[in-house]
Amino acid sequence: MSAELAAELNALEAVDERDIDLDDLPEQLDWSNAAVAKFYRPRKQLVSLRVDQDVVAWFKKLAQDNEQGYLTLMNSALRAYVASKQQSRKSAGKR
Repeated sequence: MSAELAAELNALEAVDERDIDLDDLPEQLDWSNAAVAKFYRPRKQLVSLRVDQDVVAWFKKLAQDNEQGYLTLMNSALRAYVASKQQSRKSAGKR
């Protein structure tokens, strides 16, 4: 740490809190009703996966028809499957 920075920090430390002017602080916003994780995107993990040729061909055709990547569609299908299983477990009272 430079001597100049150390002197500045020491000077700030010596200031009494009652002498600090808080009038120019920005307004505190109420975030209590904010949408949590609205733009959350899970991190992707690279995996090597063996999939039947006909299944890959089907997803590639579907991807071409929908102008999307076939791996994106496969991920969406897996995510929907996981969500349905989680929902059925919740309905059955399991974890």
